[in-house]
Amino acid sequence: MNRLAALLLAACLAAPMAPRAASAWSLPAPAREPLRRHVFEDNTASIGLAPGWSTPSRNAMQGVRVLGPGGQSLTIGVSVPVQTPGSMMARMPSAIVAPMSSPAAAFQVVAAQISRRVAAQGGPATRIEGLTVLGDLPGGLRGSRGSLLRFGVSERRPDGSSAHYQAVATVSLAPTSASSYLMFVTEMRAPDASFERDLPVMMQMNASVQENAGEIQRRTRQDLDARGRWFAGQQAAQRAQVAANDRQHAQYWETQRQNERQHREYDARQLQQDRSNDNFHEYLRGTRTVEDTRTGERHSVDYGNSTDIVDRWNERDPDRYREIPLRDELHPLAGQ
Repeated sequence: MNRLAALLLAACLAAPMAPRAASAWSLPAPAREPLRRHVFEDNTASIGLAPGWSTPSRNAMQGVRVLGPGGQSLTIGVSVPVQTPGSMMARMPSAIVAPMSSPAAAFQVVAAQISRRVAAQGGPATRIEGLTVLGDLPGGLRGSRGSLLRFGVSERRPDGSSAHYQAVATVSLAPTSASSYLMFVTEMRAPDASFERDLPVMMQMNASVQENAGEIQRRTRQDLDARGRWFAGQQAAQRAQVAANDRQHAQYWETQRQNERQHREYDARQLQQDRSNDNFHEYLRGTRTVEDTRTGERHSVDYGNSTDIVDRWNERDPDRYREIPLRDELHPLAGQ
């Protein structure tokens, strides 16, 4: 379980706080009632429960919630990731966004956002009222800061009914980057009429949390190993995908090369066929073109005597005249 929020409350009971404002109200001493030891299903921790109290939490790794018989609630060690307004992650619909100001100010902003989300999902809408800073607490983590808060909670349920509670909470802000932080909260809440009576019992149960360090270390190692396997699997899958893509691309280009080769071979065969047909048509026509290479003028001469005619003309002016077979006129070879 994240112990910071629970330890903050224990610290304020054991050491003097730096007062922020004068207040006639102060924390009472924890109760000393017999508690029933409850071990969480994952065996990471246990908590002492007062008669009539129960917990829906199956493990203690991400915080604990304890419910009382008269609408009371104890929340221990819950962490909320928060993005500052300038963060890129703040644009995500799921992001909780609040400036990293004082714990009291940030708590009110975050609580309002969470209330709207809970109400949108069919849960009760809540409003923080009359918040007072009872004192400052050591942050517990580098760069963190904490406060002990007292406030009222107005709750309006979907069926139209309402309730009002008093609450005490430790709130700590711990930076996780230049644009984000974690808010750690431990809160003790009870109806107005029973708050003063319930608070010492809730403080006793909060202080009774006992962690199973060996089990937490084992589960942490398991989680790290699982994350390592997942990461290795992702890397292997990515390498396999890259290799598959490379093979697919290679096959694509090989197919393209084969198609181009087939087209070239077809064009070559077609050209030879066309030139052969041109030879036959020229024979049937009985004439061949002779060109004057000096003027570019062309003449049609008798097909059977074209060579002799060109030779006689070239005797007067060597290399001036040349034959142009029909195949070279209509379907010349490359480079002609």
